[in-house]
Amino acid sequence: MFIISYILLKKIKSNTHKKLQWYKYIIYYLIVIIGFIAIRFLGVTTLEKCDSVAWDCYLFPRYYYDNFVNPKKSLGTTGLYEYTIRDVYFFIKDKTTKKISKEEVDKIIEKRNLIKEDNEYTGIFKNKNLIMIMLESIDNIVLNEQSMPTLMYMKENGWDFSMKYSQLSSGGATFASEFTSLTGLYNTRTMGYNNFNQSLPNVFKENGYSVSSVHENKSAFYNRNKYHKNFGFDKSYFLLDMGDDYKRFDDEQLVERDEVYNGIISKDSNSDNFMSYIITISAHGPYKDNYMCSVDKKYMESEYNCFSYLAGKTDGFLKLLLERLENDKLLDDTVILLYSDHFAYSYTYTDEENQLYNQVDDNYNIKNSKFLFKKKYFYDRIKYSKGLT
Repeated sequence: MFIISYILLKKIKSNTHKKLQWYKYIIYYLIVIIGFIAIRFLGVTTLEKCDSVAWDCYLFPRYYYDNFVNPKKSLGTTGLYEYTIRDVYFFIKDKTTKKISKEEVDKIIEKRNLIKEDNEYTGIFKNKNLIMIMLESIDNIVLNEQSMPTLMYMKENGWDFSMKYSQLSSGGATFASEFTSLTGLYNTRTMGYNNFNQSLPNVFKENGYSVSSVHENKSAFYNRNKYHKNFGFDKSYFLLDMGDDYKRFDDEQLVERDEVYNGIISKDSNSDNFMSYIITISAHGPYKDNYMCSVDKKYMESEYNCFSYLAGKTDGFLKLLLERLENDKLLDDTVILLYSDHFAYSYTYTDEENQLYNQVDDNYNIKNSKFLFKKKYFYDRIKYSKGLT
């Protein structure tokens, strides 16, 4: 457009004595502008829209054009020229949009918190330790006595919240759930330098708790070496950074090894209480040709057999954790919170298996996942019954 404008202006300037010719150039110029605008908007309208509340909007190029939420994908959708125009548009829009002041936000929060009623659950977990566990890929299909007897026992003897939904974004569903559960914010990868002073670990730390995190992967994965510091964790244990003798995808080693277990319970801390965040990994896909399942031929026969075996490794970790806490006389004063990061999205749910395991009906939602509390308070004192021995 700039080149065309320049050429037309030069032509007009050199032909000012020819009045009719001058008007002709103006008409040509208007036609070019109208044509350009028509082509531009026609190109946008060809991008298919999605329902604004649809879970899979991130699959639609129009989503990135309308919202401009991902620079790389937006540029790939629009091209450099349109990307620049949209960038300028959103810049001006942001500058001209009325901002709500901090005082107005404080008033809204204060108004919403006017009603504070205590009930029978108020303070029930006061001064208790917390072990918060994000279960990798633990889906409803393996929540049964055969695959996960310990988790089933904890579910039946704890508080089971059935309306928990995983925070699935355009990629990295594990970290999306992790970020949201620890900060209460919608996931974004661009906040690595922020100070999350209202994060869950920081809130516990302000109340005198020692806070730590544990994961089997390398610290660089999902940039956790930076994020976990920003979340407020005093110490973080990333097993694959701690030595070659740690295995991949084996949750049981989280409590088999004293150096990791002692980190979970903050044994070397001066604090009276601890808050620990654990991320499991055993049940991660794929569930076909997975080397972890090659220990026995029967686990390789089907995706479900492999998935069930991997989930069993996570269940074994939970069993060992309960045993060690009981032996160390910590279980009475420790609350265990468990939730799934997402459904097992690399598992192919066949119609036959869905019917066999009765996991899908008209109300099924793949974002619906496990969330439960387990505390010794709910323990029925029949030690490790239902397959826990």
